[in-house]
Amino acid sequence: MSEQIDDVIQKAEFSRIIRVDHLSDLGGEQGDPFSFAADEDERRALAARFHLLSLDSLEADVVATRFESKGRNRKVVSGVRLRVKFAADVVQSCVVTLEAVAAHLEQGFEVDYLPEGAEQTKAGISGGDEFTGDFTGDFMAEFIAGEVVIDIDEVDPPEVLIGNEIDVGEVIAENLSLALDPYPRAPEAEVDADQIERQNEEIAADNPFAVLQKLKSRK
Repeated sequence: MSEQIDDVIQKAEFSRIIRVDHLSDLGGEQGDPFSFAADEDERRALAARFHLLSLDSLEADVVATRFESKGRNRKVVSGVRLRVKFAADVVQSCVVTLEAVAAHLEQGFEVDYLPEGAEQTKAGISGGDEFTGDFTGDFMAEFIAGEVVIDIDEVDPPEVLIGNEIDVGEVIAENLSLALDPYPRAPEAEVDADQIERQNEEIAADNPFAVLQKLKSRK
């Protein structure tokens, strides 16, 4: 994916600021698409932040759509809905052998931004947290079309929209951290764990105290 920087301000680490006042007017069905890719320095910084051996790639497609909701005193306010899909190639350390464990991650999520005190609503486009289709080909068409619909009750509570900017890069980074395997294991480590378990069973079977305990339990 090529990186789009129009109407986006780049900051430190993997910060991508979308200007709300630069988005399409309310009622736009397709929303505004953006594509981002972390550069080498950003990937290195994120790898250190999440204790990775390396972050070889991080790319994301985002569709930002403005919608109306109800605020205090039933006043209509403007919110922003982000639908995001990201792909990342990560290398983690095996929790058993410390060997490098590579993984390819693809995940999608949706998040609403509303002014403080506003109510979450079904206004705007429908979206989902699971996506189908080819990431590099069909994704954006399916994403904009809103082919995946979820219950609004299953959507996370809205984030507070402060000022006129949304840091979608930080949101992507946070969701990347949630997608990481908390206990990465190398294939050999799985085999070693099974072997250790069998060896422990054999040792226990040959243990005279274990045999004596079995004899006692039969009485």
